[in-house]
Amino acid sequence: MSEKTNAQTLATAVALTTTLAGVGSVLAVRGLDGALVQVKYAPGTGGTGAEYDLEISGDETEPDADTKWWPAKSLSDESATPSSGVVVAPRSRVVHQLVTAEPRQAHWIDLTGVRWLRLRAKETTATSISVAGSMTATVYGQRG
Repeated sequence: MSEKTNAQTLATAVALTTTLAGVGSVLAVRGLDGALVQVKYAPGTGGTGAEYDLEISGDETEPDADTKWWPAKSLSDESATPSSGVVVAPRSRVVHQLVTAEPRQAHWIDLTGVRWLRLRAKETTATSISVAGSMTATVYGQRG
């Protein structure tokens, strides 16, 4: 029977910038099979929405550089033409968007073999942001 863990905070009303960067805490998720991640955006003044993605790492110790983080979700572009029997399928990071009309989203993340989880986010804008919007994320782990 699976066991649900207590909620852990990944980010609590973290002020965003217009650069995609790690926000909030890095969570140790070793031993979890998966997690439900709930993300909520509170718009700032001048912000039109937010972009974010979830990243994972299998490093033994908490990663100290962006190069040690990997996208938790990615897509393959299979439109390439096969050559010599090899299909080139470049992969791209899945970046989610939230808008002010529907400022929350939930994601199921497979954490098999993963040790660390973090959120990267930025605020999007058509003009200038005078007061930054914020991001909140809660993680509900599952094991077993």
